[in-house]
Amino acid sequence: MPVYWRDISSLEAGKNYVTLRAPARQLIHALRGSLASVLDQLVPAGLRGQFLRVNRSTLLHAAHIT
Repeated sequence: MPVYWRDISSLEAGKNYVTLRAPARQLIHALRGSLASVLDQLVPAGLRGQFLRVNRSTLLHAAHIT
C-alpha cells in the first residue's frame, strides 16, 4: 500500500534517524539520515513549503494542523 506525502503529518529527527508519522494510516516509519537530508532528497520540491519547522527537530504538515 503506497504512502503519499499528504498522509504524512510530521517528520521528527532523533540522532541519525527521521521518523515519519502518518496517523490516518497508523504508520510510523524510521529513515536513516538527518532531517535536512530527508527533506531535500525525498520530499518533492513543490511540497516542501507545506512542511513547517516548529523546532530544530520537527516538521509538521500544514494541512494536519487544526
